[in-house]
Amino acid sequence: MNLKNSKESIDSITNQNNTSMMANTKSIFEINIEFLTHNLLPSGLTDPMMDGVIKQLRYIFNVTEESWNKRKNFIQNLEKKIEYLLICEAPPWTQTEPNYFYLNPNGQLFKTVWHTFFPDRPLVNPYNELANKGFLLIDSLPLSIKYETKHRKSSEYLQLIEINKQWWINKLDNSGLAFSENLKIALGYFWNGKRLIEACGGKITLKNNDYSLNCDLIISHRKSRYLPDYIKLREVFHI
Repeated sequence: MNLKNSKESIDSITNQNNTSMMANTKSIFEINIEFLTHNLLPSGLTDPMMDGVIKQLRYIFNVTEESWNKRKNFIQNLEKKIEYLLICEAPPWTQTEPNYFYLNPNGQLFKTVWHTFFPDRPLVNPYNELANKGFLLIDSLPLSIKYETKHRKSSEYLQLIEINKQWWINKLDNSGLAFSENLKIALGYFWNGKRLIEACGGKITLKNNDYSLNCDLIISHRKSRYLPDYIKLREVFHI
C-alpha cells in the first residue's frame, strides 16, 4: 500500500462529520488491515484463522470506538477542558470481549491512571471522576494487533504510525472538546512513544495550539518492565 495514498485516505475519512462514524470506521479499518497484511504482520494475518481474526479485530474496534465517543461526549457535556492527555498504542487484543480502558476500570492501565490522580481513594465512579479532572486517553493505532518489540522497532511500524497520525489527531480536533493551553501530554508506552515522536516531528497541533512531544513524556521504562508507571505519570502531569 502506498504511504501517501494511505495518509490522504485517512485524512479525508477523519475530516468527515462524526455522524458518519460507522462508515469512517470501516474505511480506516480496511486501510490498516491492508497495510498490516502486506507489510508488517503477514504471518499473523494470513493463517487459516485469518477471517476469524479480522472479524474479531473489527468487533473490538467498533466497540472501543463507541465507548471512546461516549466518554468524549460525557466530558463535552461537562464543559470541561482537557487538561491531561494520555496517548497509548491500541486497545489490547482479546479473543473474547474487549478489555479496553474505557470499558474495564479494573485493568492495569486504568489502575495506573487512577492512582496517579487518586492515590488513596477506592474506585468509585471512576470514569466520572477522571472526566472531572479533565483527563482523556487516545490511542494512536486503531487495531488490536499483538505487536512485539521486533515489530515496533521496524521501519514498517513507523510507517504504520505515520499512516494513522492524522486519524487520531483529527479525531481529537473534531471531537468538540476544548484543550487547555497548558495541556499535559504523556506517552504510555516506550517504543510506541518513540515512534510517535519521530512520526510527529516532536510536536502535535490541536485546535491551532502546538504541543511538544519528547522522550521525557514516556511513562514506561526498564525499571517498570516497560509498563506505564504512575509515579512517572504524576511527574509528567505535574501532579
